[in-house]
Amino acid sequence: MSDFLRFEFGRALRNRRYYVFGLVMPTLFYLVFTKAMPAPPGTSASAREHWSALYMVSMACFGAIGSVLGNLSPTLVNERATGWARQLRLLRLSGGQWLAGKLAVAMTLAALALGIQLAVAGLGGGVSLSAGRWALLAALLWAGCLPFAALGIMLGQVLTPENSYPVTSGAHLVLALLGGLWLPVSVFPSALREVAQVLPSYRLGSLGWSLVLGGTPSELDGVVLIVFAVLAGAAAWLLWRARWGVSAG
Repeated sequence: MSDFLRFEFGRALRNRRYYVFGLVMPTLFYLVFTKAMPAPPGTSASAREHWSALYMVSMACFGAIGSVLGNLSPTLVNERATGWARQLRLLRLSGGQWLAGKLAVAMTLAALALGIQLAVAGLGGGVSLSAGRWALLAALLWAGCLPFAALGIMLGQVLTPENSYPVTSGAHLVLALLGGLWLPVSVFPSALREVAQVLPSYRLGSLGWSLVLGGTPSELDGVVLIVFAVLAGAAAWLLWRARWGVSAG
């Protein structure tokens, strides 16, 4: 298992898409929209700090979601197509261990994406939080990536090598846009605001937005994320069993 994890981590860190969508793009967006673009006249220092903290959460979520989806879905698809997944099942590595290894790598990449965004905002973005709130923010956002991992595994069972990257990238961008990670949901038309309420991307962002403004995350945020994780996870499990004809154990 340790050799498999080393191989997977090495392959993941050679993936240029991870650096673009998980690290570089979110950081550039954050710096552009909080540092490069001038604030409207009359904007107070407190309002600028609030905006910087809120956008930090948005870009941290954007990068983490992209890291998880971009690692899990295309690699699972490619391994199915090349027969690598079936070869692994002939070794001592069980299906459950294979998926657990994939999940561990994806969640580690998400942690790295989150850490970089929080560090950029904390060290150079003027965002100031207590040590406890920084730790809680990082932990909640990281745990909140699990529903997207379930989605990535599910997509990895149904997509093809021809459409895996377009569909995965499209899902990432749609979740970010409709989930309010690029623009505040308050500027959306009423119909889109209703859509955002049930999206896991919005609920993940809401966890962080509440914390950085000194509040407490809503229970509904956790409920939506858990329900999405259960539904996507169950779908991934059923698709896995249907494809391989056996359990993942």
